[in-house]
Amino acid sequence: MALVPTLIEDVRGLEDLREGWDALAVAAARPYCAPAWMLAWWRHVPGPEASLRAVAVHEGDELVALAPYFAETRAGRPTRYRVLAAGTSHRVEPVARPGREREAAEAIAGALASAAPRPALVAFETVDDRVGWAQLLAQAWPTSKPPVALLRRTEPAPTVTLDADDYAAWLQGKSRNFRSQAGRLRRRLEGKGAQFRLAGDDAELERGLADFARLHYARWEDRGGTVALTPAVERMLLDAGKELLASGRLRLHTVEVDGETISAHLFVAAGGEVAYWNGGFDERFAAEQPSMQALLSAVEEAFARGDRRVDLGGGGQAYKYRLADGEDEVESELLAVRDRGYPLTRLQLAPSQAKAELGRRLPEETRDRLRQALRRG
Repeated sequence: MALVPTLIEDVRGLEDLREGWDALAVAAARPYCAPAWMLAWWRHVPGPEASLRAVAVHEGDELVALAPYFAETRAGRPTRYRVLAAGTSHRVEPVARPGREREAAEAIAGALASAAPRPALVAFETVDDRVGWAQLLAQAWPTSKPPVALLRRTEPAPTVTLDADDYAAWLQGKSRNFRSQAGRLRRRLEGKGAQFRLAGDDAELERGLADFARLHYARWEDRGGTVALTPAVERMLLDAGKELLASGRLRLHTVEVDGETISAHLFVAAGGEVAYWNGGFDERFAAEQPSMQALLSAVEEAFARGDRRVDLGGGGQAYKYRLADGEDEVESELLAVRDRGYPLTRLQLAPSQAKAELGRRLPEETRDRLRQALRRG
């Protein structure tokens, strides 16, 4: 039976596909591709320049794949097709039944190529390179000249494999120094009256997310501000959380001392994969490393639920490698459609390409200082 793509421009059309869509996200082990997360993002975060252009691929009555795109149109810029929740989450991409990705890509590419507004660029932002959706779509694009990949960059995504018998066995496999320090700091926190909590109902979630935002903003205040959290994203997190909390697919781990939250860290799960989204902690307790203690609590919870892996997110920060035993590579790139508008697209992208080339030549420390200055600006 042939695969049939349908272009969806109304959010109600996506709402009708929730059950099958969620099953695809679980099968692909993509927590941020779940409809609860992506539709909450669509309700609260995108600006007026965004218009829904998702592609559903059916085989008979069965949903085989979903590419949840939206078109972003801004004056003086090429029309860019992005995946829902891009910029807010890593590893957001089309999802398909395992083994059907290539034929699904052919159906998706055909639908996108004929969509309006015409896509000049199709964006892939911090996606897992193992499936290779960008390459599959480029190969399947129904024109004589396939799209060309531009502005490609990669970054590491450290991971924790949960293949030990249980959390205690996993911890025993860490270095003696790590175990000693983790235990000592946990006892110090508990000596100060610390309690470790996992949000269990909507009231606890709402209170915990408010503490999460307070701690996260404070953590970044002296470093030019955060780009991850905004009031719109705060609303999105609460919206998605109320749907995902009861099933354990959204997990908010907090540490409290004397009734005050000093650490809060958010995770989203699907198909045995637990993805760390972000967190914050009270600098007054920095010596006790409450963030590391919250991450360890999340690993312990993942073992208890039978999960297979914890994804610590894109970026090679040192604290992640204290936990990690593996590493993926996530990549970002733009597919530029080679049609009559292609020369203009290249011209409009020229400043970004020059900036990217300069960035590659600068030391990492200098790039960090520039990013902080841009945030302050």
